[in-house]
Amino acid sequence: MKRRAYMPDEPSTGLVTSKGEQVPLLGVSIEARVRDLVVQTTLSQRFRNVEDKPIEAVYSFPMGEDSAVCGFEARIGDRLVKGQIEEREKAFEDYDDAMKRGDSAFLLDQYRPDIFLVSVGRLMPGEEASVTISHVSRAESWDRGLRLRIPTTISPRYIPADKLANADPAELDAVCPPTIPGGVPYGLSLSVDIAAGSAIRTVSCPSHPVEVSVKGRKASVSIMGDDVQLDSDFVLEIELEKPSISRCVACREGDGYALMLRLKPEVTAHEQAARDVIFVIDRSGSMGDSIREAKAALLLGLKSLREGDRFNVIGFGTTHQQVFCGLTDYNQESVERAINVTSSWDADLGGTEILEPLEKALKSTDKGHRSSVFLLTDGQVGNEADVIALAGKYRGRCRIFSFGIGQGASGTLVKGAARASGGSAEFIYPGERIEPRVMRQMARSSWALGEGARLDWGSLDPEATTPSDLQAFGEGDDVVAFCRVRSLEKSAVRLVAADSSVLAECVVDIGDADLESDDTIALMMARGLIDDLETGGCSDTGSTWESRKEKAAGDRILDIALRNHLVSSKTSFVAVETRESADATSPAVLRRVPVALTRGWGNLLSSAHFCMTNMGMDPAAASSPGPQILQTIWSSGMSSLTRRRAEPSALAFPRHDKDVRSDKAKTPADPFLDLVSLQRVDGSWEMDQNLARLAGSSVSSIGRALKAPGEVIGTLVGLYLLWTKHSGREDEWRLLAGKAIAWLEKQGIHPTPPPAGLKLEDWLRSIR
Repeated sequence: MKRRAYMPDEPSTGLVTSKGEQVPLLGVSIEARVRDLVVQTTLSQRFRNVEDKPIEAVYSFPMGEDSAVCGFEARIGDRLVKGQIEEREKAFEDYDDAMKRGDSAFLLDQYRPDIFLVSVGRLMPGEEASVTISHVSRAESWDRGLRLRIPTTISPRYIPADKLANADPAELDAVCPPTIPGGVPYGLSLSVDIAAGSAIRTVSCPSHPVEVSVKGRKASVSIMGDDVQLDSDFVLEIELEKPSISRCVACREGDGYALMLRLKPEVTAHEQAARDVIFVIDRSGSMGDSIREAKAALLLGLKSLREGDRFNVIGFGTTHQQVFCGLTDYNQESVERAINVTSSWDADLGGTEILEPLEKALKSTDKGHRSSVFLLTDGQVGNEADVIALAGKYRGRCRIFSFGIGQGASGTLVKGAARASGGSAEFIYPGERIEPRVMRQMARSSWALGEGARLDWGSLDPEATTPSDLQAFGEGDDVVAFCRVRSLEKSAVRLVAADSSVLAECVVDIGDADLESDDTIALMMARGLIDDLETGGCSDTGSTWESRKEKAAGDRILDIALRNHLVSSKTSFVAVETRESADATSPAVLRRVPVALTRGWGNLLSSAHFCMTNMGMDPAAASSPGPQILQTIWSSGMSSLTRRRAEPSALAFPRHDKDVRSDKAKTPADPFLDLVSLQRVDGSWEMDQNLARLAGSSVSSIGRALKAPGEVIGTLVGLYLLWTKHSGREDEWRLLAGKAIAWLEKQGIHPTPPPAGLKLEDWLRSIR
């Protein structure tokens, strides 16, 4: 059955119109419980019909891309209606039939792993309904603790023209909901309750003002403010006293058990083999100021490569540009050229045409050679499935290490491309330091033993496991896996490297008294199995009957989702409230809830008035643009904006204006990045005035402390600064220091870190 779709050109369906029609969504509430790695979240949305006729309220909203959505209920007055999981189209038929009878109905659909749509059908005049959605997920782990990311809005998606022409209107409407610049009339309340595996050092939130209370292993966090807009991801970082350890937790699942294993690999020093690295940088208009973070990441990435490597840099938007014609040798000349070319890059290339440049990067890699693509993007595209499928085709040949940069980055694309290729993903929120995440990715990509690593399940005999293949990992990372077994046998599960060495071990010794009291582990495992099927379908191995393989995968997804009562691409939740005096004579009027424009996007939609006027369109439509209008602005207007940036009346992106670039120059310099930029590709530093300035000394004073060639003195000074002034950022400079030490050892010098408080000149005098 064809679903109804909101069409932007229908004046009767506009929610905030010149007629003053009301937004039926009153507010959103999120409550999250963090229990070690497991996150249990309850999302509530409150709707009210203040009109004199029945309405059907439809609202698109995001959730984490790995969320297992397992509960759905609605309350109208004192009546509670529980949702039932059904095959997707059957759920819609039940919802549609209920509305035809004059009953109320509620529907929850998934349109992307991170984009959902709730429909509140036949809300009567004066009625209020509250919808509650439950889901479980996993916090991101890092070497110092945990990180929680809760998306709150859907950024405008760029959809390539061929996809736009053939798109299902209902899907397009869900993925690109109408957007209001300047905020929406409903707000957000959010609280997080934390029980960690060890004592909590700090809890910080780079995205929002919060109130935090910490006591031992527990903490509580609540967002502050009376009018909190849903316009940016909520990000929480939890630093722990003790790092994570290998452990196993389990719960009952039917007549068996579901297990979650957390393994902490020990990454030993290793010889790095030569590799090919292609940096693919998003330069589309939606990147905005995030292009600065992308270029900082590129600088660190380039400096972290080693002699013998090959590299290239590709920038993309509506078109794409390569720094070199193909992979080029890593040397001082090529790095300087790459930095010189990319220093002038800006977010000025229009739409996000990601597929062609990514395919060009992947195709340029050699079979049998260690290859990586570093993808830096906000991920705000609508053809995620095509990108993920492309990444999967090159699994085993090239891994993608992706970065989701800025507000509202698409988790489906950023994590999906990395997962399908065997790489890994990082998210970088505005205001966060990008350097540690870049260096973690560089370390993962350089560690040869991590490629081809596998799990040895010991005496366990799993019926199912997820993930189907391990993603890239490195020092400080956790490796998390799930399995289902018939019986709980005492066993040691080992993480085995490509050379058969054991990297980590997790002892499974769980009795009935140790089992978790709920089914959270089983639900997370089921979500993982579904993810494997959705990304594994892009493999080019096995049968060439792609349609039959896709159908088989779809049938498996449906079976898993129905058995575990999960929303998926094949299943939806539906709830029906049967009314005693149902009246179907008055049709419900569709009210499409607009979403808050992602923070940082406001200038684009104010610029829309200029663009649309110049393209012969009605500027009034920009006040609540639908997908077709956004697409026209993005693909056509963006380029005209950047061409006319010199004209003050053009209402172009201020972040693209040359006058605003002077504001960027006022940003405090980062001495660490200055030091990194001075390091040469072989790991050495030249002793010059710039390096002396960073050391707070002079070239002559430093030269008197140690009589040696300038490169030797400069490299020692560079190491001293890393070890002393930037000691708290070791995870960012470990690879750079390794290059410097290796270079010095070739000169017969074996430096060791200076004792605390020892001045530079005194340390240099101690070196023989």
